[in-house]
Formats: sequence, structure tokens, C-alpha cells
Amino acid sequence: MAAMVVQKLLEAGTNPVLSAANLTDTAPVNDGHSNILIVKNGSGSSVTVTLADFLSDDAGDANPSHVVTVAAAATAYIPLHQSYDKGDGTGAQITYSAVTTVTSAVLKGSF
Repeated sequence: MAAMVVQKLLEAGTNPVLSAANLTDTAPVNDGHSNILIVKNGSGSSVTVTLADFLSDDAGDANPSHVVTVAAAATAYIPLHQSYDKGDGTGAQITYSAVTTVTSAVLKGSF
């Protein structure tokens, strides 16, 4: 498991640095700004990204995890909601179905 570092989205534009994804990563969630997970799939087949949701519904049942399918050779931009925060200081827990050609980054909106 690797903790992802947040990159600041600048008004002048940002070229985020994408790093190799791990089977499990953690990322800071919304801390007053909008954090976004970028996932770039360089593979010839789709990759599934799963974000655990730690909130419960009104009946006390756990919310389902948020699952995003990133198509082959595509890029997905996924908002990191507060409900993905485990509450132990690690932030969102992100798992990938494959990581061989997957890169990712977290951006924070600052405006």
C-alpha cells in the first residue's frame, strides 16, 4: 500500500505527474478543496478501480464501494468524497484490478 501525494491544481494550469499505481493505494480526501483521483490505463483491456465507502445509510447498513471501470487506453477523473475517508488518517482506500500499465495522481483544486 502506498500513500499518494496531493498535487495542487493551479490557475495557470497543471501538468500532473502520474506515478505507477499499486494494487492498493491511499489518498487524501476532500479537506475543504475538491480532491480528484486521476487514473490512466495504458493497458489493452479495462481496469476496475474500487474506492471503499465507510459511511452507513440511515438503517445502519454499510454503503457499497464506489467502482469505476477505466476503459483500455483511457483516463478517468474520480472525485474523492468525504465518505471514502476511513477516519484513521490514511484517507481513501483505492484498489485496482490490475496495475501493470496503470498510472495515477491526486489533484487538489485550490480555487
